Amino acid sequence: MKYKYYLRQYPVTALLLIVTLIMYIVEIVMGGSTHIEVLYNLGGLTRADVQLGQWWRLIVPIFLHIGFQHILFNMLTLLVFGIYIEPFLGSWRFLTVYLLGGIYGNLVSFAFQSNQTISAGASSSIFALFGVFVLMRRALINSNQYQYLSGQIVSLAVINIVIDIIDNLAGGTISILAHLGGFVGGYFLSVVLGSPQAKNYQTWQRILAAVFFVLTAVALYSYGMGKSVV
Repeated sequence: MKYKYYLRQYPVTALLLIVTLIMYIVEIVMGGSTHIEVLYNLGGLTRADVQLGQWWRLIVPIFLHIGFQHILFNMLTLLVFGIYIEPFLGSWRFLTVYLLGGIYGNLVSFAFQSNQTISAGASSSIFALFGVFVLMRRALINSNQYQYLSGQIVSLAVINIVIDIIDNLAGGTISILAHLGGFVGGYFLSVVLGSPQAKNYQTWQRILAAVFFVLTAVALYSYGMGKSVV
């Protein structure tokens, strides 16, 4: 069965897709994925609540989505990224970048978004994977599928940005800041973690990247915690 093959080859990608789809179904059952109350009750990112100690709101939004178009495009992008990048990085590195890159992006959103904003979506994690692609694209050149992969990934990233700009202009709740933060986080995480199929950075460079990632994450959290919610 093909699905068994995909589960063996891309276990983390499959797991992330399944968990996200389950969360979307929960959103629908609770009243709809575009309802602010539903997003809030399920753990959407709001600065005031993180300041009150609800730290999980920096993690849970990775698995929440706002409308069918939002989840459809993000999951298609995850599928494309996962098929090529999970085998390249290895499953545990892929999962680490997806989760920590997503959290880093949400920290940027937490620090700088409007007090009245509630945000959600896997885009911060998706852009963390795009950061991996940008850093390791030279290693990927050795793949016969590189040109196809490159075109797909760049196109998906551009479309994602355009959709989110339109959403923001329309007063939506998809955070562009989280995208940018996710990209930066993914870029530096890929320096730290490396890949079995690429020439990795020297130890001192990886340590420096790790220190940068941790210190900036702490700084973003501290900055967000210190902002007024009025």
